[in-house]
Amino acid sequence: MRLIERRVHSDLLVDLAEDLATRWVPDVLADVDLGEAVLDPRVAKEDVRLTDVPRVGGGVRRAPVLSGSALSALRSAVQPLREVSDEVLDPAVCGYRLGATGDVSYSEEYRRFRAFAEALSEQSSWVVVADVSNFFDSVSPHAVRLALRSDFESAIEPMVDLLLQFRRRGVAGLPAGYGDARLIANAVLAPVDRALGVPFTRWIDDYRIFTSTRAEADRVVQSLRNALGQLDMRLNDAKLEIMPTLEYRRTRHGVPLDSVYHPQDEPENAVSAALRSVFISAVSTGDRRRLRFVLPRLARELDPSAIDYAFAALHANSIDAPRLVHYLSAFASDDAVAARIRALASEPALSDWVLMRIVPLLCRIDLDEGAFSAIRKRATTTDSSLLWGLLIRTLAVHHHAPTLNFLTRPEGVQDSRAAAAALMDLGSEVPGWMRTAASEATIRALERRAGDGSGGAPLPKVESLL
Repeated sequence: MRLIERRVHSDLLVDLAEDLATRWVPDVLADVDLGEAVLDPRVAKEDVRLTDVPRVGGGVRRAPVLSGSALSALRSAVQPLREVSDEVLDPAVCGYRLGATGDVSYSEEYRRFRAFAEALSEQSSWVVVADVSNFFDSVSPHAVRLALRSDFESAIEPMVDLLLQFRRRGVAGLPAGYGDARLIANAVLAPVDRALGVPFTRWIDDYRIFTSTRAEADRVVQSLRNALGQLDMRLNDAKLEIMPTLEYRRTRHGVPLDSVYHPQDEPENAVSAALRSVFISAVSTGDRRRLRFVLPRLARELDPSAIDYAFAALHANSIDAPRLVHYLSAFASDDAVAARIRALASEPALSDWVLMRIVPLLCRIDLDEGAFSAIRKRATTTDSSLLWGLLIRTLAVHHHAPTLNFLTRPEGVQDSRAAAAALMDLGSEVPGWMRTAASEATIRALERRAGDGSGGAPLPKVESLL
């Protein structure tokens, strides 16, 4: 690979770091083959898979899980947009102004969004809180053409072509959860921003709009409806709020959460008391932001106070399963916690979402025959290639002989990457029929690791920012 190609390739892997840390489903190989996969941009069948993810208010949504090749194809499609977006987007648009970038973190940009909103709220009397109904699914090729024709005309066709490819793989609009898709989202809403005519700030499709009077707030809501309607989009009336700024600051702002956690300055008992207070408040009020903040810090302090809650929430199919699993990983070496993880995995009614998220734990604890039996049964009955791959990998990591029953039948393989890695875990030869476009990058990466002494495939990651 030439020097310039190597540098571009390395930069891409850095830029995709947040996308990988917020994956809907943990990767069976911890993305060990990503460096190979991104060199082959494509949107084939194995590159776009769908999974059910719980919604906060109940029900589920179909979320896309993109391979490294599909992420690379998305990256290529938005490149013309990236070259002009930062100059064209309103300064009050926060987050993903350049798409997936390694030098700007989600947390930094979200703090900028909150700072914008707080400053503008001090200069106004009313606040409109609004977002778009089913926004990512609503971003159609038609909407892209309409929205981008003025500012981003040269960037339209690559993105339209990519959206059509995604549509053929079952993705209704933009693939939610990826930085470069959020860049397209920001660009699509640029003409809507211009229609407001009042101060605002926006995080993807999450608007904070500031006015002097209630009547002006009502007018701007109608302007927002009209502008969205021109793109065949709708305002989410269930989340629409119009409130005085004093109420907005009281309910939407407050003491930054980081102010409660000072392990370098405070004694252990003070740190523990502060974190437990935030945890109790988060659970009692249903505040996901607080919960997502406090769980990794409780894990860092090895504070077991959230263990019972974590298992109860996993039983209930919580959308916060990634953070709950990350928290429980700090206690997985405890026999009692490991026993509860095994019991959870053995529950027949456990959702695919939770089972996929706890696989990194299952790969790190001892499993008994009851757990192996449950895993085998789910692997033979599931129609989810994502779940199948993770379960096969779990069995292979534990060198469980029945794994071969799933791997030696060509008609039974649902995920060629996972199957190839599992065979290599067991020291077996990968048959020619298993060498697909998707698995070749995996096989090359694992062979290189074996050759240079790096070891086998890494375990699925426990850590998550989702």
